[in-house]
Amino acid sequence: MSCSYLVAFKRIHLIIDALAEITNVSETGSPGAAGSLERSMEMGLEILEDMGMRHPWKGHVEPFRMIGNLYFVGTVPASSHLIDTGGGLLLLDTGLPQSVYLILEGIRRLGFDPSDIRWIVHSHGHYDHLGGTRAIAELTGARTYIGRPDAPLASGEQDLTWARELGAQFYEAFEPDVLIDDGDVLHFGNTNMECLLTPGHSLGTLTMFWNIEGADRPLTAAMHGGTGQNTLAADWLRSHGMPLSIRDEFRAGLRRVRDRHVDVVVGNHVGHNGTLEKAALLKRNPAANPFVDPTEWKRFLLDTERSLDEMLAREGTPGIS
Repeated sequence: MSCSYLVAFKRIHLIIDALAEITNVSETGSPGAAGSLERSMEMGLEILEDMGMRHPWKGHVEPFRMIGNLYFVGTVPASSHLIDTGGGLLLLDTGLPQSVYLILEGIRRLGFDPSDIRWIVHSHGHYDHLGGTRAIAELTGARTYIGRPDAPLASGEQDLTWARELGAQFYEAFEPDVLIDDGDVLHFGNTNMECLLTPGHSLGTLTMFWNIEGADRPLTAAMHGGTGQNTLAADWLRSHGMPLSIRDEFRAGLRRVRDRHVDVVVGNHVGHNGTLEKAALLKRNPAANPFVDPTEWKRFLLDTERSLDEMLAREGTPGIS
């Protein structure tokens, strides 16, 4: 494992250890061990605040090509991906505002010009996924896309972005150009992206399926836009006036998409699909691409549902309010 990947690998494990009780999903998607949720939340937020906002360079990850026209340009706190559509660049999530310079420099280091970013699609409306959007959109003129239910988060109308929980204020609000509805198919150059609303982590969380170009055979990539369960905890839902039945919507969304054929799982956090470990393996042996695994998608979503069941069992709360 190279030095840069080793450093990032150690950093993500610090986050995983601290957040295991928040998301109840380990780096491979397996349920985490029980412990103090309150202390885990505190430790996790401290690490994310330090790495994401106070010292963003600590979350730096060397950008790299995953496969075909799909590239990783994100950081440890939150992933960002670049798709070269042949008709412009598509950016998936923009991370925290403090990490914008890392994303733009990563795009340049891959040989692309950030001014060619034409579209920005968001997995959901939380601060660590859209915090950098306003700056990048104003710099490039890119059009911005988000699931319709999360539009009030992007515009700042609703305080549900998790900026406050991360010790920040959401100064970077913006009005999305395009609101995505369930079942919409978006066309970006040579890339066709099917978007399904799978609420839970946020009301507008999207699951996206798209074709990968430039590989040695046709491949389908997919991202579930939010499997973290910090926003599904009973206390959090009640404190924000939201029904516990959102957990049932989350479960239904997992089941709705889990049987789809997916060759490449794309995570909006590096722990969701083992981004850093796979990057190290790919660098060591480019002929055997570890990002291609047709069994991973269903396994990941089944593990996510099991972790939901464990959270509900610990809380002693049903899914429906």
